[in-house]
Amino acid sequence: MSANDAGKARPAPSRCHRGGLCAAVVLGLAGVCLAGAEREARVDAQGVLRWADDGGEVALLGVNLYTPFTVDYAELARLGLDHRQAIRDDVAHLRRLGLDCVRIHCFDREFSDAEGNFVDNRHVELLDFLIDECRRNGLYTVLTPIAWWGGSYAPGSINGFSDRYSMLELTSDRRTWPVQAHFLKQFAEHVNRFTGRRYGDDPAVLAFECINEPLYPPGTPDSTVTDYINTLADALRAGGTRKPIYYNSWQGRNAAAGAARVEGVTGSVYPTGLVSGRALKGPQLLRAQGSSLRPDASLATRSRMIYEFDAADVPGSHMYPSMAKFFRSEGVQVAAQFQYDPLPLAAVNRNWMTHHLNLVYTPGKALSLAIAAEVFRRVPRGVAFGTLPEAAVFPPFRSSGERDLSELVTDEAFLYSNVTETRPPKPAALTRVWGCGSSPVATYGGSGAYFLDRVAPGVWRLQLFPDVFTSADPYTGTRQIKVQVLATRHALRLLLPDLGASFSVRAFDGVQAGVSLAEAREGVCALPPGDYLLSRGAEPLDAPVLRAAAAAAPRFVAPAPEPPGAPLLRAEFPRQWRSGAALPLRCEAVYATNVMVRLVSAAGEERRCALSPDGRLGYAGEVPGDVLTPGVWRVSVLAAGPGGTACRPEDASLDVAWFPRGGEAVPLVRLSEGEALPQGLERARWGVATAEVAVAEGRVPGTRALSLRVDGVGEGRSAAGYTLPFRLPGQPLERTRAGLRTVVRAGAEGARLELGFRMRNGQGIGCNLTVGPGWTESVTPAEELIPLWGLPSRDAFRWEEVSGVSVLTGAWLLKEAGLVRQTAELAALEWVPLERAYALTAVGGATPWSLFEVDAWLRAPVWSTPLLRRRVTDSAGRDAVRLGVERFDGARDSVSLRVACDGQTYARLWQTEGERAVLHVRARAACPRTTGFELALNEAGGVSWGTVVPLTAEWRDVRVPLSQLRLFAHWDRGMAGRAGASLRLSRLESLNVCFGRWLFPEAAAEAHAIEIQDIGLTSE
Repeated sequence: MSANDAGKARPAPSRCHRGGLCAAVVLGLAGVCLAGAEREARVDAQGVLRWADDGGEVALLGVNLYTPFTVDYAELARLGLDHRQAIRDDVAHLRRLGLDCVRIHCFDREFSDAEGNFVDNRHVELLDFLIDECRRNGLYTVLTPIAWWGGSYAPGSINGFSDRYSMLELTSDRRTWPVQAHFLKQFAEHVNRFTGRRYGDDPAVLAFECINEPLYPPGTPDSTVTDYINTLADALRAGGTRKPIYYNSWQGRNAAAGAARVEGVTGSVYPTGLVSGRALKGPQLLRAQGSSLRPDASLATRSRMIYEFDAADVPGSHMYPSMAKFFRSEGVQVAAQFQYDPLPLAAVNRNWMTHHLNLVYTPGKALSLAIAAEVFRRVPRGVAFGTLPEAAVFPPFRSSGERDLSELVTDEAFLYSNVTETRPPKPAALTRVWGCGSSPVATYGGSGAYFLDRVAPGVWRLQLFPDVFTSADPYTGTRQIKVQVLATRHALRLLLPDLGASFSVRAFDGVQAGVSLAEAREGVCALPPGDYLLSRGAEPLDAPVLRAAAAAAPRFVAPAPEPPGAPLLRAEFPRQWRSGAALPLRCEAVYATNVMVRLVSAAGEERRCALSPDGRLGYAGEVPGDVLTPGVWRVSVLAAGPGGTACRPEDASLDVAWFPRGGEAVPLVRLSEGEALPQGLERARWGVATAEVAVAEGRVPGTRALSLRVDGVGEGRSAAGYTLPFRLPGQPLERTRAGLRTVVRAGAEGARLELGFRMRNGQGIGCNLTVGPGWTESVTPAEELIPLWGLPSRDAFRWEEVSGVSVLTGAWLLKEAGLVRQTAELAALEWVPLERAYALTAVGGATPWSLFEVDAWLRAPVWSTPLLRRRVTDSAGRDAVRLGVERFDGARDSVSLRVACDGQTYARLWQTEGERAVLHVRARAACPRTTGFELALNEAGGVSWGTVVPLTAEWRDVRVPLSQLRLFAHWDRGMAGRAGASLRLSRLESLNVCFGRWLFPEAAAEAHAIEIQDIGLTSE
């Protein structure tokens, strides 16, 4: 998959709790005895991957890890951290979770040259180290030597062959094949500096996967793909390896791979999609299946591996075991989650934003993966999967979306990812208790994971991880810290018959146990995070017991928390609510004694609501329904505690808006009564036929506006406009919480303007405005102004050097919109003080409930690169989204975009499934031959309803009763069996917009674009 750009991460904690390295060879972990990764594997004639020594079936589940390469490598380097130590710590976590393998698609750009030579450098050294560290901890590695991907986010590129050739050239241009073969042969021949073995011979390397996610030019026949696969596989074998070789079936080339000289095929599974830009709320269990390796006769004798999978953007802990069961039902023997976050980067989760997995920072999700690893060991290959949600209960395993829970319950093992009421059948027989939250065996109020492993009769090793607090959505990709480690401790009450109600607690460093720290009474002890031995009785522990304790788990690794300070606060509010309905408010906070929510109406009326404690971290309250009048409300929350105060939203928070606050505005355009034009105004005109500046009537009768009329815009740098003298207004400009307020309208065709602050050297900052024919008021925050006229960066701008404020238009703005003339009347241009707040729209009367959020549609991932999009405004000056494509051809017959929406809240507030609801679409065609688009409304569980929305060149409101939507059963034959009589709003989770050749076949070769301002619901 593709990465997100590297960004800033939280600096590494200055202290860590780290025990000594375990010297034992045998690891008593996960109910099995794992030696170092030293066993060879082979694929038999039936396509089953087996251990070479005893013929047993291989069944391994693990993660992808990228510390040696790309954005993770670069970010650790930027922070000045030790890559080797990061690898040691992360591998210790993987072993702690009982995982079995690590898959790495190696970013060949960082260790190859243009001719395909293998370059042994720092990246390779760290890859060697990672392989060896995994080997010593019982984890096998799967290596994918060619990644190709990464041209835009591989800062360590050394001009390798992937920089020279496109992916399409690699897979189809036979002239590039010898270069790749040369590299693969050398890759297999490389001698690991730590193991002393060649990659091709090292038992720690389970298998090779030739290339990551290959692409092919349109029309590439399977025969060419088979030849390509054989070239890569033969090159690896020429390096002397006898290991199984797999080929990546991304793009669905199973038949080509099945005919090639490889032992296996790899596929990926992302049932919740990728890069939604925010956490997916609620249970997602019904989506826990589906892969690219569905039963296929061409793969009957090929081994199956899932090279990447995840419940992406899902913060919950209920998905992984059912996904693992589904993989086993499809015959998969090796699977690797994408991707484990290195410990120093996991607090921010910016590098691979759609994935978030780390034992410390996502403890419940990590335990869910640990339980999924047990599924691989215990569930036979080819087992029948069944139908969800019933299929999620398969003893000794259980997953619950409603409880956000994964479980493994046997006589000896009790593993759970969240609070559970399940009772183990034989508490006295337990040897492992791994959990997060409370259970009938362990009562614990902390949020961190804990691991209890029996090492001898009456002796248990406890590893207790720190509490964490999620202060921001982990999946937004912003630079803010998302999860923080807390300086808190909680009582732990254990009901383990083997340990008894009274036991001693000793610190353990992985080798020696300290003196008794505490004596538990009635099974209760209060401990900080750390590594401990719990023993029945106070006598010292002998050497055999200490050796068994050391073998039971890896060293303990966790960041030390910062001392308590100002409150940490997490607040999320709905974007909209029903006017007149009571609005529940809920926040989470630590280190706080008081929490209060402030609401301000569009008219400036302010309400405050004090929240009361509701559970361990929660605070709750309610705004009465008669308070919430229709309109846009600004919402903020304040927490106070002994260490200070905290306010949300922060500047980096998602889903917030800037609002003008009380304070005097500073006008930048002044039109005195009777004045023809402002004093000091200078006209600008280059390469246009006409340009006029005049005074016109303003927004309110009796007021004035400055009118700019331009006609006959030429090419290149053609421009026209005016510049006004600028005086530094002082305080509002000295703070980032100020904005540029404009009131402007255009002629019938609309207008495009550039507003800028020009320094004496000709450089400056400013913004571009798209203006409709009606009066439009907008505010652009000062911090969002962009560099103009050659300014290298915002840091180079100086307010004190600004000599003028300019209003310009020109070819670079108008030609894109197909305009050669325009009129723009500016009634106000001023600085106003701003505040950030969550925007809450109280929907009342005939106002539609919106299913469409402009920012979300601009953020959503675009997997089809021809789809172009940008922000525009409609005829009333409201924000809209433009989606376009240059043309449709054989390579791309259609384009589409799917974005989450909230119909479920509407269904709850209006108490309707939508039988009499009406869909409102405000949109227009932005190209002459575009006549409509397909709109689909998607329920959870894979049921879609839709229609084609007709468009004209003018903005118009289209009304479609939900009862007239048709079931899109052509997308999935099984959809009819899952659908109701009509769309069910309580299950609505996303919108899909699509347009393509089938809508306008005679104009497919022309440009097409649509603009959407809103998609909403009303009840008739």
